[in-house]
Amino acid sequence: MIKVVIFDFDDTIYTGKTWDNWPDYLFKYLRKVLKKDFESFCKKYEIKKDVNTRDVVLWLDKEGYDVKKFNRLYQTMLCKHSPNVKVLPDEFFKKLSEKHPLYIVSMSPQRYLKYYTKKYKVNRKYFKELQSLNFLGEVKSKSVNYIDIMKKENVCAEEVLVVGDNYKHDIVPAIELGINVIHFKGDHNQIYDYFTEKEILNCEEFKTAP
Repeated sequence: MIKVVIFDFDDTIYTGKTWDNWPDYLFKYLRKVLKKDFESFCKKYEIKKDVNTRDVVLWLDKEGYDVKKFNRLYQTMLCKHSPNVKVLPDEFFKKLSEKHPLYIVSMSPQRYLKYYTKKYKVNRKYFKELQSLNFLGEVKSKSVNYIDIMKKENVCAEEVLVVGDNYKHDIVPAIELGINVIHFKGDHNQIYDYFTEKEILNCEEFKTAP
């Protein structure tokens, strides 16, 4: 029986083309830090425009660079989003929160979460916590966040559901802990169908035409 639900934020609670201007900042920063080693670093870790930011932090740390400077830059960023963003409706979270404690666990920084939850009218009052980058210190995996939430709610892994789009960062840590997962593929009807079928919440009113 599901008692606690944890959502990723980017490309899960909302979908759409995001982080449009972040790669430019990222590569500019890497060139400044790595200097003559920039090309070899990018080649070694096969860094492309769609690279996950947290992976870059881990690679920089592995190579002995000061990741604190990188994190400070990352935490001040607000990124350009496209106008075609789709968001899980506020009423969905309202009804779900009446039955289950809700959390957001995201690689994005706290400033970013606060800005975009407000922008997309995701009411934070329905979530017990927004756990963001460095919320629990310098963590290397969301498993730390998941364990923290299980302790706070006094639940076991089988009573938790994680909803996220990134298989490596959202889903794998949950599976390793024995947590239930929805590997979100971009259609919110996928979430509505799962919740309805598992009797977590009847979501037929929220479903949209394909």
